[in-house]
Amino acid sequence: MKPDRVSWFRRCLLLLALGHPVAASAQTESEPIRLNYRPAAGCPDQSAFAARVYARTSRARLASADEGARTFTVTMHAGPSALGEVAIRARDGRPEGTRRVQGNTCEDVADALAMVVALAVDPQAHAPETPLATPGTATAGASAPAPPPSTPAPPASASAKQPAPPPAVVPLAPRARKEASAPESTPTRPRRAAWLLGADAALATGLAPELLVGPSPYVGWRAATGKLFDPSVRLAFVRAGTGPLDMASGKASFTWTAGRIDGCPVAWPSRGAARVVACVRLEAGVLQVAGDQVPAPQARTVAWLAAGPLARAEWGFLWPLFLDAEVGLSIHGARERFFFIPNATVYDMPLLGLNAAAGLGAHFP
Repeated sequence: MKPDRVSWFRRCLLLLALGHPVAASAQTESEPIRLNYRPAAGCPDQSAFAARVYARTSRARLASADEGARTFTVTMHAGPSALGEVAIRARDGRPEGTRRVQGNTCEDVADALAMVVALAVDPQAHAPETPLATPGTATAGASAPAPPPSTPAPPASASAKQPAPPPAVVPLAPRARKEASAPESTPTRPRRAAWLLGADAALATGLAPELLVGPSPYVGWRAATGKLFDPSVRLAFVRAGTGPLDMASGKASFTWTAGRIDGCPVAWPSRGAARVVACVRLEAGVLQVAGDQVPAPQARTVAWLAAGPLARAEWGFLWPLFLDAEVGLSIHGARERFFFIPNATVYDMPLLGLNAAAGLGAHFP
């Protein structure tokens, strides 16, 4: 019995000795990744960004040239409020998702996106616990990030088959712990030049005895400089009519059709979801007046030309949508008098008129 017990005990020890390295290897298994980093001017370079990722998890490592790996494409946009995004593709090239982050500076956005990459590799990733400084020797054109510390360097005979162990990484500043996990935010204003498309409900006075109301679709462009000088332009079309109006001697209908161009050189404030722009408007079109229930009814069409200042307020409540409202003064190119024959005045057009509009639009960067 004793020899059997000793043999059984030895076999148990042997199994434990063999099982331990297997378990340890499973716990330290890492995932190969590829970083496709596109920084903007003034943002952290590729090596600095990779250091942020490796400081949050030890399970990520740089993939070798012939090794299958997920690809993380990180794009940074500098501006009054920095913006960045990371797009993840599986080993077979299929997209896995995109995450967009907005912050006060490129450093903040880089911290947050590095946490996104780290969490995609390691659900237990966390921000660095101690204050560290980003590497100072990296250059903006670095082609490969510095991998994190890992297992000791393999023997020379094995180096041809396995990637070299990553060097040590210098930790990050302590603020990364709080901001790296910042949730994705949605910008409410464009960070670069954008096209505009929308429609307003337009109102105009001084064209008919009653207020004219009609739709006004528009298309435009905006520079989005983030400064006081933030030029934009709009092209719009408007058509409105009164229908038959009761006059002293019969009925008259007014129909106004015009094209508009707005040039807006300045905007204030330079940041935030809301802004006010100052514009100059030029209008050209026709005004048609038709008589009814009178002897010898006639329709008269006159050319329309007007210009004047305009103020517009915009509020970007949900990217890429925004609401706008405007009010302006219209200086008519000529005064017209409409009358029934022989001499019954229907409407004597004033020299000045007011116009306003409000509606919904969208940005298309």
